[in-house]
Amino acid sequence: MMEKTPSWRLGLIWALLTLCFYPSVGVAQYQAAPPPAAYALENVTLVHADGREEVGVNVLVRRGLIQAMGPGIGIPPDAYVLDGESLWVYPGLVDGHGSIDLDFPAMESGQENLAWNPSRMAQGFTPHRMAAQYLAVEGADLKSLRTEGIIGAAVHPEGGMAPGQSVAVLLRKTTRTPQDLVVRPS
Repeated sequence: MMEKTPSWRLGLIWALLTLCFYPSVGVAQYQAAPPPAAYALENVTLVHADGREEVGVNVLVRRGLIQAMGPGIGIPPDAYVLDGESLWVYPGLVDGHGSIDLDFPAMESGQENLAWNPSRMAQGFTPHRMAAQYLAVEGADLKSLRTEGIIGAAVHPEGGMAPGQSVAVLLRKTTRTPQDLVVRPS
């Protein structure tokens, strides 16, 4: 007559086989430290949508979302604190390749009549041009971008080998001229 193997032995055999084929199951320690519960940026400069700057603002981020933001916001003990004295915070999205209209003058034509030493403009080499001087929009024209959550953009000129210098703009709705959008002209 054949004896039955006790169930605890079968369990032990199963556990040993599991550890042999899946050794990571037996590891009890973290491979890396867990991330902090929250992050706090201390003393940042906050740039509002209307262009106003507020210095000394604290920003508390928990689970990837801004939980609180303001000059007197307390920082909880479970937050990892980062010095933000040199940081600028824009509450919205900044488009790194903004599609805002620029009104550059047309390039010189008549390539067949060029001398041996054509001008830089005729060659399409215009690094001296600043996009800030050729903005062709105002704040009211940018409503569709603002409704998508975009509050700022870097606008880069296109065409030619060195088409010109980019401009950083803040999409304020209260601007009267295109130059009022400019944050950094170059």
